[in-house]
Amino acid sequence: MRRVKAFALLALALLAGYTLTLNAPKAGPGVSSVEVKEAVFGTIEQGAFLPRPSRTFRVGETLAVRVNVVVSASPGTLYTLSLAVEVRDPLGAVLATSNSSRSARLAGGSEEWVFTFAYNVTPDLITGYYTLRVTASAGGLVSSRRLDFFIESYASTRNVYEVTYTVQLTGMGEVKMLYLALPTNTSTTTIVAGPMVTPAPRSLQRDEQGNLYAVYTGVRVSPEPFKITVRFAALETVAYAPGDAPVSSLTHLPDSVKPFLSPEEYIESDSPEIRALSRSLTAGSRTVLEAVRRIADYTSTQIQYNPALGTISLSWSLGALWTLHSRQGVCLQYSRLFVALARASGIPARVVGGLLALPPGGEDREYLHAWAEIYVPGYGWLPVEPQKPGSRVGVSPPGPGYIRLVAGLGGKAGSIPQAFLYYEYTGSVEVEQSYSYKQTSLEKFRGGVSLVISYNPQVLFGDTEKFSIETQPGTKCEVSVTKPDGSQYVFTRDCPCSFELKADKTGVWRVEVFAANPELVPAYERVNFTVSPRPLSLSVSTGDVLLFKSAVFTVETRPPAPGINLSVVYEDCATRKVFALRTGEDGLASFQATPLLPCRVRVRVSSDEEGYEPAQAYIEVTPGPPQELYAAILLLTSLCAVLIQARRKRPG
Repeated sequence: MRRVKAFALLALALLAGYTLTLNAPKAGPGVSSVEVKEAVFGTIEQGAFLPRPSRTFRVGETLAVRVNVVVSASPGTLYTLSLAVEVRDPLGAVLATSNSSRSARLAGGSEEWVFTFAYNVTPDLITGYYTLRVTASAGGLVSSRRLDFFIESYASTRNVYEVTYTVQLTGMGEVKMLYLALPTNTSTTTIVAGPMVTPAPRSLQRDEQGNLYAVYTGVRVSPEPFKITVRFAALETVAYAPGDAPVSSLTHLPDSVKPFLSPEEYIESDSPEIRALSRSLTAGSRTVLEAVRRIADYTSTQIQYNPALGTISLSWSLGALWTLHSRQGVCLQYSRLFVALARASGIPARVVGGLLALPPGGEDREYLHAWAEIYVPGYGWLPVEPQKPGSRVGVSPPGPGYIRLVAGLGGKAGSIPQAFLYYEYTGSVEVEQSYSYKQTSLEKFRGGVSLVISYNPQVLFGDTEKFSIETQPGTKCEVSVTKPDGSQYVFTRDCPCSFELKADKTGVWRVEVFAANPELVPAYERVNFTVSPRPLSLSVSTGDVLLFKSAVFTVETRPPAPGINLSVVYEDCATRKVFALRTGEDGLASFQATPLLPCRVRVRVSSDEEGYEPAQAYIEVTPGPPQELYAAILLLTSLCAVLIQARRKRPG
């Protein structure tokens, strides 16, 4: 099974001004004042600081802050100036922090220090007002200043993702069983359209964790690719989750989450090394999130991201203990180590996975990304990105574009392996996976697609089913039609529109419509209609049935049904024949029987034609004498009568 290359985290990065460790003496009592005099926002271009009075920044720019701090004291005073910078995002969550310190001996009555901090504005930031707080301290005195600035990014707190992901199988063989994970509603994501899956799976199944799978069986794979396409639209809401709980609450967990405390393959939470590290990281933590933040700080700083691991299938078998020893990994290894450390601390945790749709969009991206979820008593499951610092714990999801497909990735719920894609096959089969998406802030839409499908829910075989799709103008509709025999075809229409389907199969038909409009949130509808067999009755008739003569039997269908296959059983005292007939354009069929013997003739006709109700007819006749026989008998009778009369008149 092919695994995806890990996601390279693009968090807001502090480029300068991190904490400096100095062996400086403590500030003396001579410091009379410290003041954050000025904080100026700007950008760094070609190494130069350019002020930006508007305090508005866009993705791709380097945001810079120049801070002036004035320290006043008696001449000759030895002091240490400490400066702390904290940035909070529009949700109120800490985005970045920096601490810096300097020691000096005051030459005059006051000195002015200038600090410059720089940040990259990356696509995973959300649009809105950010808060910068600068705090300076020296000699026990503190001065702070708070300033707001605005980032204009691709994403907001509510974003719509239009996603198409594909799985393509090639080679020579047979896929006996295939499970493909489908998106479902989560605490952060609502599926607003779809998923529309083509070709239609044999069935849909859910496992114990609520994961949804499209199931295929008996798929023949040849050099001609077998391609599965899933299309959906999701509304994702980014929020700062307020849920937390005291560590003591972990002793009263519901039974449903207790399995996520146990070790499992590749999550060696019972390893002495992992248990020891977990104790040292979380010792003294008073709340669940405090402990989780310490674990996230460890995984995000002590593990080196190695993209080369994502290109080899062996990476799937590299677990938490391997990651701890090697200090490297991709998203899956980060997540497994994080989950193992959390479980060793008594915090239920699981690896989850899905699509990472970083704004604003992408084509033919790799398929998988893995992150973690921890269980907070009284709140529920909270997603955590182990590649981000602990200050981001509580932001749910960890950033825009985290679309979960599988909870408990790598585990097994009953007979269903918890994976993005699982398949069993014979022969040689290769798999390629990819996805494309478009992200749009919900605020940019002027509403949603109004999708109304008009149709007849019940039609007869052979009828023409007429569909009418009403939407706003400018909407593209992808239509998928699945017949009762499982065959499927897909076409696209500019909507509003109408189309016709020939009802050539009896049973339940499924029609799915995915409607997308550049100015509206997509919509999806699925409707069923039933094609019933047409009523049919049969009758058998014949003309004169005479001994030693051929007879013509006629089968009539009502209402007239041309092209119907009929099964005929013909019996008399000497023969039994079974043969087939087919009705003509007039709905009639006929056959000729051989010269009839003096015994009963039975004819049974039946029809089991697809699209028509089963019908049968029966006739039984006894051949009568032909006209020639009647004439001969009459002549003989007349002759006998004449002879008798003549005999009576003869003299005695």
